Amino acid sequence: MRRLKPRTMMRVMQMTCVTFFTLDVAYDMSEMAQTGTMPEAAEVLHMGFESLAVGFLVFSLWMGLDYERALRSLGDDKDSTLSALRACFDDLINARFDQWSLSQAERDVALLAFRGLRISEIAALRGTREGTVKAQMSSVFHKAGVTTRAEFLALFMDEFLDFGVASVAPGSDAEADAFRADARSGRA
Repeated sequence: MRRLKPRTMMRVMQMTCVTFFTLDVAYDMSEMAQTGTMPEAAEVLHMGFESLAVGFLVFSLWMGLDYERALRSLGDDKDSTLSALRACFDDLINARFDQWSLSQAERDVALLAFRGLRISEIAALRGTREGTVKAQMSSVFHKAGVTTRAEFLALFMDEFLDFGVASVAPGSDAEADAFRADARSGRA
């Protein structure tokens, strides 16, 4: 048997309570109508509380559904943003690789290094020797103007952090560029 999700179980319990209290209030009212008697204060209070409980349960059910819709919408927005960022990042990587005139082998090695694979893992994946991968990585670093993998990764991260640095550093883009240059050189 398939297990119900907690939110589905909660809705079923809420609807069960709404149905129970609604039927109880309707039964009490029909009983009073059939007998033609006026309800006592305790019965009026009892039906009032049950009616209030029905109202609160319906309201909480509606609020829960509305909140879930809002969360779904927010999730969809985040998914769209993430997809757009991934596409922008892919475009940035390809633009840099084109700018540096990397060969296809260098592109492959650079992407695998960017993903954090070790030289031995890159060599195994590409079916080459570690020395070949080291030479290709050295060529990539030389063309990119860096000497370490951390500097190589920083080239791409700077592109995405520019907005954050520009919003933190007061003034113009020139000040933000100077701040980034200082950060790279260790003076910031």
